[in-house]
Formats: sequence, structure tokens, C-alpha cells
Amino acid sequence: MSSARVLLCAIFLSSSLQAEIPATFSPRALRPSRLSIAPGDAVELRVAADSGAAAAEKQPWSAASITHFFRRSDGRQENRDTLAAAAPDADHASLTIADEGVTLLGATFEPVVATLTAAEFEQLQKRASPAPQQNAEDGRAAPPAPPDKQRVRCRSAAAALIRATPSGQASESSAVATSKSGQPAEIRMFLDPTRCTVGDTLPFKVYIDGDKAPGARLRVVAPDGKTEQTLATNPSGMADIAITSAGVWRIEFQTLVHADRPSEAGADWVLFCGSIMFETPAPAAKEGDSR
Repeated sequence: MSSARVLLCAIFLSSSLQAEIPATFSPRALRPSRLSIAPGDAVELRVAADSGAAAAEKQPWSAASITHFFRRSDGRQENRDTLAAAAPDADHASLTIADEGVTLLGATFEPVVATLTAAEFEQLQKRASPAPQQNAEDGRAAPPAPPDKQRVRCRSAAAALIRATPSGQASESSAVATSKSGQPAEIRMFLDPTRCTVGDTLPFKVYIDGDKAPGARLRVVAPDGKTEQTLATNPSGMADIAITSAGVWRIEFQTLVHADRPSEAGADWVLFCGSIMFETPAPAAKEGDSR
């Protein structure tokens, strides 16, 4: 092999090894240890990059890089710049949920910027570019990938809904569950999912920086952890799913847009990633059913 070919191969291998897409360039989940509790119970919070990311749970909580955390209950909201670990080197934070009803938890993560090769950027586009829309009026959709390297900033946030119900009491739908969080990457429910039952249709809307996100790529993970559905939001940023079973659900999205705002200086593109977790209740036992 000629020296020129050896040099070209070395350059290619070097660039391939140096410019890997960061693991954080995907939706992260805020995962409470329990989503249905009694008022006054404590829950453990973990952050994972995927439903099966056991390795992510073993990392110190500080690796979550939370830059803003909030919890909202009926008539009250607490905001923090971050959330401390339960103990040094712990993989979780602990939180006591004192209020009855629904509590909305939200975490915003530190943005990550990476330079991607044309091939890596094309791969990112395939999974995150907005789906084609009809009659969509949105100026932030990503055009075809340029041929050179691109700087991409990932802005990620996650939310979870916890319902605290006193033993033996029936629970009601909560306005907290359908409130807008104001996160940079947000999934807002239009029905309280903690009161949805099997057979219901759950509508929701995706926002990025407070604006609708048409064509956002969605992934829905059912309670069995295996059944998944992929879909995209409509021109209004809306979508809906059918509740097919009781248990813990996760909805996540990602969408890639051009960095056309002053606040996004230093990047060519912005990847928004968001998620929400909630638990739908089991069907009420029929009268006379002793099981």
C-alpha cells in the first residue's frame, strides 16, 4: 500500500474515533422509584438515558448534570438550581412528597455541544429531523445535511408525575398534571394520565422553548417495557396515544432544528430531547371480586 493511502486511512480512522455522537444526545428519563404513593412518602429519583439503562443508574447522581429542578403540586411550586444526591457518590436523590394529589417533577440538564462529522450528522438527522408536515408553518425545521462538520447543541429535559393518595380514598383528576412546565423540551398532557384507564386516548403536545414542535419524533414505551410505538407530532405539535394497559408509561421525543436564535450562538443546530413518565391505574375491582 502506498504511503498516501496509508495516510488517508489514518486520517479517516482518526476522525471516526474522535467524533462519536455523545451518549447524552438522546432523551433522558427522570425515574422515581415509585409513581403511586401515599402523602408523606419518600421516593428515590434517578436519571437514565433509556428504559433499560441499568448502567446509567449506577453512576453518581452528580453525573446527571441538572441545572434546574422543580416540583409543583396544587397551589405550590419549589424551584432549585440543582438537586443534591442522597449521599456522597449515591446514584440517586431523595425527595419526600408531602402533598396529596399529583406532583409534577421536572429536571433540565446542562446543554452538551459536540462537533459531528457529516456522516454522524446524517445519522442524527435520520432519527431526529422533524417528520414531513403538511400545512406546517414552522421556520426551525432542519434542511438537508451540509457536507462538512457541524456543531450541535443538545438541550434536554425530563419530567415525571407522581400521585399521592391516602389509603382507601378515591383520587380525582389534577390540573397540575396538565399544566405547562416551561421546560426547554416539554411534553404537556391534555388529560391527567394518572387517572386514565385502559381504553382511554391520551392527547398531549410537544414544545421546544415554549413553541409548538411539529414533526417531533416520539417514542412511547408501554408498561411491559417491551412494547414500543413510534410516531410524530402533527403541524400543531399534538399527538395522542391509546392506553392499552395499566402501569408505568414513558413518552420521549427528539427533534433537530437550525440554531437560528442569538441564544444558540456557537452551534449550527440544536437537538431538543424531552421525556415524561407517569403511571396509569389498574382497573377498579368489581363489587364482590375478592381477588
